[in-house]
Amino acid sequence: MTTSVDPNTGQLTYATTTNKKGKPVAQVATDSNGKQIGSKAARKKLMKAIGNKKTLNVFASSKTNSVGGGLQMNLNSGQINDFIKGTSSDLDSRTMGFGMTFLHELTHTDIGGNLSDPQTTTLPNGSKVVPFGQTGATVNFMNTVRGQLNQQGGNFGTRTSYGKMPINGLFYVPFSTKSSGLIQRGIVPATERVETTK
Repeated sequence: MTTSVDPNTGQLTYATTTNKKGKPVAQVATDSNGKQIGSKAARKKLMKAIGNKKTLNVFASSKTNSVGGGLQMNLNSGQINDFIKGTSSDLDSRTMGFGMTFLHELTHTDIGGNLSDPQTTTLPNGSKVVPFGQTGATVNFMNTVRGQLNQQGGNFGTRTSYGKMPINGLFYVPFSTKSSGLIQRGIVPATERVETTK
């Protein structure tokens, strides 16, 4: 699906074409066999959000992590670039890139379904963390998106934990069951699907 931002209104739109019945439908790229490519789940979520009568305000932020809720989303380009740089070599660098982060945060908003991340627990030192191995509704949706892209030859992995695990000063988020097991034992996977974040 081809999207663009109107330079005058700032509204996100998608390109349309006319189907056999003469009705406008989203213009979707196809492969050499005429089969639609990309994630059907992501496309449906975006089309529903764009067609919503409410307006979602999206802001660039350097003071907070990327976050979505209500009718607002803040995207931190520094954080997202760190996600991209930290992607293991056997994963597509867009695994947690700008598009995936936008879609993840969209699911937390009123027009994106108000999906949630797992509940945090409080450690003895007072800090709050998400227990390693839990995913939650948003990650489960994003895994559907990644799975659809993986079926088309992509390499986006399957995120197996929302929570991250520290090893040697870096935090790791696994994108396979094997990586999750290694990380839980304090072993940094060599070429497994893993996302490192600071």
